[in-house]
Amino acid sequence: MLTLPSLDDYQAFLDEVAAAINRRNAARITVERGALQPLPSRPGTDYSEVTVRVTTSSTIQVRKVLYSVPSRLIGERLRVHLYDDRLVLHHAQQELLTLRRLHATPESGRLRVIDYRHVIGWLVRKPRALAGLTFRDELLPSADWRELYARLTAALPVAEACKRIVGALALAAEQDQAEAIASYWLGALARGKSPTLAELQARFAATPSATLVFPQVTQHDIASYNHLVPSVPTTEVCCHA
Repeated sequence: MLTLPSLDDYQAFLDEVAAAINRRNAARITVERGALQPLPSRPGTDYSEVTVRVTTSSTIQVRKVLYSVPSRLIGERLRVHLYDDRLVLHHAQQELLTLRRLHATPESGRLRVIDYRHVIGWLVRKPRALAGLTFRDELLPSADWRELYARLTAALPVAEACKRIVGALALAAEQDQAEAIASYWLGALARGKSPTLAELQARFAATPSATLVFPQVTQHDIASYNHLVPSVPTTEVCCHA
């Protein structure tokens, strides 16, 4: 069985095989080339296109695989050009970004029927399971979250690191602040601090709405309007029988 260390090495191997076949058939290719029509001026379409909507957890699902996208795209519909090795995301005729394409496995295929929030809800009960989750990188909302996971698991016991990450993911999903939480957290780590889950919850939990205070209103005497009405002289009216 052929084993190559990388995709580039595999592509080089295929190019070499194709070149060898072309050399072997060079004479026949030359005859055939003379009968070919000119190539189209525009390149052919070598991708398929799908349309997806960005979820509240700033993810999209393409062919049973979950991908993270910037949180500013939450709620938007994106056109995805799906190539063999990459996804090119477009919005409003503008190319936004390119993602490396991942192919579904039996584990990632479960995401087709399990909502992101349900996965987080399950992990809240068993946070340690995050460490062994096959689609963990696809579940984490962004590269910043993946960096947080790597740094926390390097600095803390795995169980504690998973508990903090899962709790923060639940907070991010609830408050729709995944980007803000990750940015603050990485900044704190850069300053040598490691916020606890309680500190993150205190900082990013929704601020309760201020209690409405209704002023006491005293109804004034209606007679106070009399000064606004000009006085009318009294006219005596005599009645004769």
